[in-house]
Amino acid sequence: MRCSPSEGMVRVGRILALSLALAAGCTRNGSQGGTPLMSPARCAITETSRTPLVVDGNREMYIEPTVVLPSGNRILLAGRPNYLFSPHRSPASPGITQDSVFGAVLDAQGRASLVPAPIDPALVAHTRAIAMDGGGWAMVFGELNRPWEPPRPDTTVRLWYGEFDGTAWGTLEPLPHIPNGVVNPQLGSELLRHGDTLLLAMPIGFDSLKSQGIALFERVGGRWTAEHIDVRAAYTQLIHSDSLGLLIAVVQPDRAFRQDLNSLILYGRRPRWSKLRSLVRGGSYPVHDPRVTMSARGVVLSWSIDDLTVTPVARRVRTMAITETGGGVIELDSDIDHFTPVTGFARFPLWITQHRTVAGTREIRYLADSIGGAAVLGTSVNPFTGPMAATATGASDILVSGPLFQADSARPRLVSLLIRARVECRRSAP
Repeated sequence: MRCSPSEGMVRVGRILALSLALAAGCTRNGSQGGTPLMSPARCAITETSRTPLVVDGNREMYIEPTVVLPSGNRILLAGRPNYLFSPHRSPASPGITQDSVFGAVLDAQGRASLVPAPIDPALVAHTRAIAMDGGGWAMVFGELNRPWEPPRPDTTVRLWYGEFDGTAWGTLEPLPHIPNGVVNPQLGSELLRHGDTLLLAMPIGFDSLKSQGIALFERVGGRWTAEHIDVRAAYTQLIHSDSLGLLIAVVQPDRAFRQDLNSLILYGRRPRWSKLRSLVRGGSYPVHDPRVTMSARGVVLSWSIDDLTVTPVARRVRTMAITETGGGVIELDSDIDHFTPVTGFARFPLWITQHRTVAGTREIRYLADSIGGAAVLGTSVNPFTGPMAATATGASDILVSGPLFQADSARPRLVSLLIRARVECRRSAP
């Protein structure tokens, strides 16, 4: 079932477009930095390969897909838990090493090398990364109080900033601590770079793990500062606007309504932090996991919702493209397990969902926003058994990483499956 956006949602999108289109440096035709706009309706996606992640020549590996990010001709895979498997394992000798590294780097030929951890790897969690101009990656990651043991909740005791050049760690420094605060980077924003400034926001609790505010971290001139914002938040994402400055998209109950769950609300610093407007009402469709991506069409917000009006509850994914011409809320997929935007894909906003079909099967869908509606650019059998992440690796190529689990009692297998795909578009008639 496709849910049409309400007139209120459309109006909010148009109002927001006028103030945020500048965040992407849009020209009059809506393109950014000279990147030509392409209609997704003329495009299709074809998978070119599916391969397991292998290191040291013959050791299969799983890395939780927290970070999948290119820098130059290399791609960083980082996350925890991670598992290294011996090629000679057996039920008597499983040969599994857990949480022994930070991640892995794929070179231009697809060969993987391990990334050592700058602290105890069993305590690393919730990495956020951004590619550095000179190559390599700048990262912020959490240090847990003790190794992860589900279902016990993680407690982050400190945050670290580090720079990895693809071979070795360079800068490594702790972020400032907000007194008596316990941060939750898992529900926080991605790293945002504006000029020479790095920014990161996340929920923070005091004297408990329950969110009671937002921690905003800012690095200028090699020095970090921390600010506590007295705004309740379940999730946070950062956006920068040339006219409005720094903005935070926050998921929280909207106080304009007597009863509400997980609305998406925009806050700005003017100079004190204050609510600018409600973007999406939660209500019977509470918002989860908001994401911010950039493309030739500008700033794009996407999120999942739980549709509480149907039984069983359906999870759907929706998006709002922020452009000069305005835009409303679009439903990309009506029944999903997981979704991810394809980061760094410049032609148009692109997503991948793990879709549940009416027949009960599971498939991967490659989706785009095509002039106010969802366009399916390709589908394939879904091999993943958990969340995935995806990135562009060139103008037309993408890489998807996710877990492949095979419950064989003699030889159980958990590996990162790497799917490579290509976007091919037909030119319009002259």
